[in-house]
Amino acid sequence: MAEYFAPPGTYYDAFPIHALTTSTLEHMERKSGEAFELQRFRPNFLIQTTPEIKGLIEFEWIGKSLEIGESLFRVEAKTVRCSMPARGQAPYGLPQNAQIAKSLFAETQRFLGAYLSVTKSGKVCVGDRVTLLD
Repeated sequence: MAEYFAPPGTYYDAFPIHALTTSTLEHMERKSGEAFELQRFRPNFLIQTTPEIKGLIEFEWIGKSLEIGESLFRVEAKTVRCSMPARGQAPYGLPQNAQIAKSLFAETQRFLGAYLSVTKSGKVCVGDRVTLLD
C-alpha cells in the first residue's frame, strides 16, 4: 500500500482528479445500510455505470486509462479517504455520520473511488462517453 502525505494543516489530494462510479456508491449503500451521498466525497467525475456493473469497479481500473470526452486520464491509485466525508457538511444539508467512516474502513480499508492524472487534456462535458482503455 502506498502512503501519501500533504503538508501539515492542509487537505491536498494526492492526485489532481478524483473519479467515483455509481456502482461504488450503490455497493457501499448495500453493504453499510447508510446513504453514501455524492456530496460527501466531492469527486471531479461521477461515472454512471450500467446496471450489470457491480461493486468497487474503479479499483479494477488502476494502471489503465479512461477516455472521457476529448481527454485521456491514467487511473493511478485508489482514493484514500480521511474522516472528512463522515463530518457534517452544512452547505449540503448533510449531518455528521460516523458510520460512513466505519463502513469505509470495514469494506475498503478507507478507500473510495480512484485518483486520475491527466495524460491528454481536452474538453469534457456532462454526458460524455467514458471508455476504459488497457
